[in-house]
Amino acid sequence: MPRRNVNPLLALLVSLACFATAACTSSSRSEAGSSATASAASLAPSSTGGVAPSPTIAAGELTGRILFTRAGGTYGDETVFTADADGTNERRITGVGMTCCPRWSPDGKHVLMAASAPDGRITTGIADPDGSHLRTVPLPPGTLNLGCSQALSLVTGRLACEGWSDTKSGLNGVYTVRASDEGGVVQLTHCSEECRVFDFSPDGSEIFFFRAVEGFPGIGDQPGGSLFVISAGGTDLHRITHADTPVEVTGNSGGRLSPDGQQIVFTSSGAIWTIHPDGSGLTKVFEDAQGGLAITPTWSPDGRFILFGLDPPGSLATIDDAPANGLYVIEADGTHLTPVVLSEDWKRNPDWIAAR
Repeated sequence: MPRRNVNPLLALLVSLACFATAACTSSSRSEAGSSATASAASLAPSSTGGVAPSPTIAAGELTGRILFTRAGGTYGDETVFTADADGTNERRITGVGMTCCPRWSPDGKHVLMAASAPDGRITTGIADPDGSHLRTVPLPPGTLNLGCSQALSLVTGRLACEGWSDTKSGLNGVYTVRASDEGGVVQLTHCSEECRVFDFSPDGSEIFFFRAVEGFPGIGDQPGGSLFVISAGGTDLHRITHADTPVEVTGNSGGRLSPDGQQIVFTSSGAIWTIHPDGSGLTKVFEDAQGGLAITPTWSPDGRFILFGLDPPGSLATIDDAPANGLYVIEADGTHLTPVVLSEDWKRNPDWIAAR
């Protein structure tokens, strides 16, 4: 169950140095070099492969904070940035190319991301919103890696994790662990193919995850698959998405549950889709008229908007290809495509939290 090409030892050393010195909090306008970033009101559309939307969602409607990553080229596997939801006040919060898979905690008090354990295995790092005060989730003895950055339930006090071992395939699967002391590791289900956890239900009773499906089309080394749900106790496992709608992953975890728990957003064939957690109501929400390819969508805190990366037509969404793209926002019904962050680099994996 290989993950997103993180160099574990180097990641730990550089990331710890970055967090300890708070050196990662400078403005992205100097960090990103020539990849200038601006607010939605002043962006030029030339970086988006022909997409030229009018910014019909006013910047004042985009409130809260977002995080996202830049990847490929000088940004390596992934480098994490935060910004206001309208794309302003951007800052880098991690070492360059030294982590992946970030997400806000549900209360916005922390950022969760991949980190390295002292023995080189992959675990989860929890930091303050500016990247400081990193702590890592201890792993149990043995060969188990635990990626727990995508799902934290404040109701149950547990993290949901994707677990894998390079030597013991029986350890591959979906896990939960206590967030307070990182104890109580429980394997809920085994995954014969790669699994990626993406959310708890609002009440903490269910866990949603992506599972690769053999034969489904992938993007580079990223597999195609389906979305599944399992109870937090490890029962009632069932498939959500249909076999004729392969779910794409491009470094992300496959889907995002809406804040009210009623819909999941994901991409298939470069379009944005939504579906209810029971598998009903499959709807194509957005397909770019200019042929751009949507990646890694997420919801606004109130569920009104969807934020996502929009790659150029015909591009291959991988770190090796790393096409220059933009972060865009649409209404939840797919209308009013509006740029948020445009720059000459590849952006993905956004997450959005309410203002604190």
